[in-house]
Amino acid sequence: MKKLAAGLMLIVTLALSACGILSNASAAGRDGSCPAPSGDMEAYRSEEHGYCMLYPSSYTVTQFEGGNIRIEAEPVGFPRPLPPFASVEVTDAADRSVEQVADELTADFQGPAANFIIEREPATLGGEQAIVLDQMPGQDLSRQVIAVHEGRLYRLTFVTADETLPEYEGMQEIYDAVMASFTFTSAE
Repeated sequence: MKKLAAGLMLIVTLALSACGILSNASAAGRDGSCPAPSGDMEAYRSEEHGYCMLYPSSYTVTQFEGGNIRIEAEPVGFPRPLPPFASVEVTDAADRSVEQVADELTADFQGPAANFIIEREPATLGGEQAIVLDQMPGQDLSRQVIAVHEGRLYRLTFVTADETLPEYEGMQEIYDAVMASFTFTSAE
């Protein structure tokens, strides 16, 4: 599975490079400026929470009270399939490290009685150390990215992480765009 994921990531990286997404994100990360939208990508910036990113233009962003957001497509049918979506939640890290937060999030699903195998991988989000928790249980399986920056906990959730569902491809599209372009800026 990890070899398949690595191969898929290489293909996605090449595709994103061809679209100019990664070159914009790389330039953005160096000086803290946000990546410019290009092609079929839109830009989102949160002054309140100190970040910006790109997302596919076929999706919309909804901002909730407190500044958390959800990026989603229009539902195709009800109750299934749940359209692919991503959310960004920013809270106080309460002096916890990214490892401590990841441990807390997975604690209920680990151990001898647990039936879940959560894949945990190191990553980078906006130049900061991050941890990806894949196959997190919930209403649908999710992939969560956890990072701590300037005392804030950034928790990005991508649904659905179930590779057997057709919505997985859309989730992967959002994940690739956000991860390649996410940039920390100065928070208010």
